[in-house]
Amino acid sequence: MKRPGSKLSLVLMGSLTLGLAGCSETIEDEYQVFTSVNDCVQNGGFTQQQCSEMMAEAAAQTPTFTSLAECEQTFGEGNCSQGQQTSLTGQNQTHGSSWMPLMAGYMMGRFMSGGSQMQATQPLYPAPQPAGQPAAAPGAASSARPSSGTVQSFRTAGGATVTPGAGGKVVNPGASIRQGFAHTQKPAMARVGSGSRGGFSGGSKFGSASS
Repeated sequence: MKRPGSKLSLVLMGSLTLGLAGCSETIEDEYQVFTSVNDCVQNGGFTQQQCSEMMAEAAAQTPTFTSLAECEQTFGEGNCSQGQQTSLTGQNQTHGSSWMPLMAGYMMGRFMSGGSQMQATQPLYPAPQPAGQPAAAPGAASSARPSSGTVQSFRTAGGATVTPGAGGKVVNPGASIRQGFAHTQKPAMARVGSGSRGGFSGGSKFGSASS
């Protein structure tokens, strides 16, 4: 014979189990590619200052080489410049006599780490083009999203290929891409929504070698 309170106890235990399951849910990781500060503001929902900061953090990770041949061997012919590169903010980054690949964009990641939501960035460069397809001119990255049916790919400093989908979203990036965020992790910045776009006049792009 069951005790009067046994049914109630089972109901309470079931509710507690469901509650704990709900608490265990974590925020999904998010990865997005931006090709300019303007792109970041319009499609990422961040302010101009936030987008510029993320760009600068990514640009700081750009590798340098002692010769053009060494740089182009890694990043492709016509994708390297000497001395300076014009950043998204329009400021020149000086690297003396060294050679560096031209950035085509940057990738932002938001993920859970140590119980907190973190954010990090890494630079992206032109991806090698398939045989028979002309390479894009350095610095020609557009703030507009690719048209329907057009796939624009990038490569990371480590050589991994990144192919964003609609809105620049990247779904389930590989382990090497995730590892590329390790050095720039910081507490995630809050988005401000479409209202942040008012008064924004910057539309600078990556790339643009200086002679």
